[in-house]
Formats: sequence, C-alpha cells, structure tokens
Amino acid sequence: MGSVSSSGRGRRRGAADGLDLGAGALEGAAPLYDAVYAALCRVLMQGGIAAEQKLSVRAMAERLGTSATPVKEALRRLRADGVVYALPKSAFRIVPMPPERYRALLDIRVRLEQLAAEAACRRAVPGLAARLAVLHARYRAVP
Repeated sequence: MGSVSSSGRGRRRGAADGLDLGAGALEGAAPLYDAVYAALCRVLMQGGIAAEQKLSVRAMAERLGTSATPVKEALRRLRADGVVYALPKSAFRIVPMPPERYRALLDIRVRLEQLAAEAACRRAVPGLAARLAVLHARYRAVP
C-alpha cells in the first residue's frame, strides 16, 4: 500500500491499485465521509481508477489516514450512484464507465439534489432555518 505521513497529509498513493487521491484530498472538510466521497468523485472524473478495479475499504482508509467508517459511507454513496458494486469482505469494484458518463451522472444527481432542496425550502415552516443552524453548529462542534 501507499504511505501517508503521520499528519495525514502528503502524497496518498496506493501502489497496488494506482489510486492517487492527491495531497490534501481530505483537508478542511466536515463531515469526513463527505470529503472522502468528494475525493473519490474527483479521482473517478479524472479517470484515475480503472474500470473493474477492486477497492478495499481498509486499504483506502489507511491511505487516507481515516477509519474505515467514512470510507464505507462514501462507497455506499457511490454504490447508490451506480458507480461501484459491492463485493464480499468490505470490498467494492468500479462499474465500467467512461469519465464523461460519470460526470454526466454526477451533474444529474447534483441538479436533483438542488431541486429537492428548493422544494424543501418552499415547504419550510417559520423558524426552521434558525433551528437548523443551531443543529448544524452542534453537529460541527462534535469531535
């Protein structure tokens, strides 16, 4: 496997599978599974992961300097997106897809999420935004 410095920064490269998430792939992001998901999406859109390539949760967590939980969550989201499929023993495989198609699917998902957010805002009750801001602040304060 690749190496990750003790600070969790630096080059993250998996020699066995060629997965290079780049320096600072997870810096400054919360929650962590969103950062892992974003990093994997970036690599997929750049064609940095080969079709049918096997992804090990444990190996990816080691490369990213995280626990397995955020990696599993990110891979579950990618599975829901139709980008990976599950294998036994906490492994996943990339569905064969050109980067252009993946970009198009991701664009559709983002647009649908925007529509859902707009619809939720139209149905919001008075004071909801303030209550959500408080909950969000509490969530971010949890170590």
